[in-house]
Amino acid sequence: MKRIIVDFTRRLFGVHLIYEKLCTINEKSNTIDENLNKLSIAMQTLVNAQRFISAIGNCEWLRYKSFIPGGWAMDNVALYTLFRIITHMKPKNVLEFGLGQSSLMIHQYAAFYENVQALTIEHDSEWISFFCNGIPEYIKMSIKQVDVECIEYSGFETLTYKNVETLKDGCWYDFFIVDGPFGSDHYSRSQIIEMVNENLPERFCILIDDSNRIGEEETIKELCKILTNQKREYHIINYHGEKTMHTVICSSDLKFLTSL
Repeated sequence: MKRIIVDFTRRLFGVHLIYEKLCTINEKSNTIDENLNKLSIAMQTLVNAQRFISAIGNCEWLRYKSFIPGGWAMDNVALYTLFRIITHMKPKNVLEFGLGQSSLMIHQYAAFYENVQALTIEHDSEWISFFCNGIPEYIKMSIKQVDVECIEYSGFETLTYKNVETLKDGCWYDFFIVDGPFGSDHYSRSQIIEMVNENLPERFCILIDDSNRIGEEETIKELCKILTNQKREYHIINYHGEKTMHTVICSSDLKFLTSL
C-alpha cells in the first residue's frame, strides 16, 4: 500500500511539473504573439505613412506637408482617404467639425483654388490659438469658434455644437468632415444629422472619423436612414486605420470614393 501511495505521489508530482512547464510555454507564446502584433502594427503604420507621403509628394496645392498623425488626430490612413477624396471629388464648399491635421489639408486646398470655400468649427479657443501658432503664417485658415452643448437626441444625451442651424444659411456644403466635438456614448457628433437632413446638395461626401465607436455608429445609421427616406442613392464604406476606423458616405455619382 505504501508503495502504491509513493508511486501515485511521484506521478502526481510529475504531472504537476508538466503542467507548470506547459503554463510557462503558454505564457512565453502569448508574449511572443503580443510582440509580433505590436511589430505588425508598427510595420503597417510605416507602410501607411509612406503611402500617404508618396501620394502628397507632388501635390501642387499642398505646399505645407508636415503632418503629425495619430493621438487625437487622424491617422495616416484617414489622412490618405481625405487626400484622395479632395483630389478626385474637388469639393467646392467644405465644412469641418473639429480642428486638427485634416484642417491643414483642406484650408491649403481652398486657398489654392478660386471659388472654393472651407470652414472649420472648433469649440476650444485655447486649442485654436495653440494650433495656429504652430503652423506657417502663409496658411490662412477659416476657423469659427463655436461652443458645445448637451442636447437630447432620440432619448439620449449627446454633445453637439451650438446653433448649428446658422451654418446652413446661404451655403450648401458638399463635403463634410466630422471629427468633433468629443465623442458621446449615443448619437455622437449628431450635428451632422441636422446638416444632412435639410442642407445637402445632390453631389456630396461625408467623412466620419472614429466610426468604430457605438455613438458614431448610431449617427451613421441615422444618416443612412435619412438618405433612404429622402430616396437618395448613396454609397458607404468603412476604412480601418491604425488606431480607429473612419467611414465615407457619398452620393452615387461619387461611388468611386468608396473604392480608394
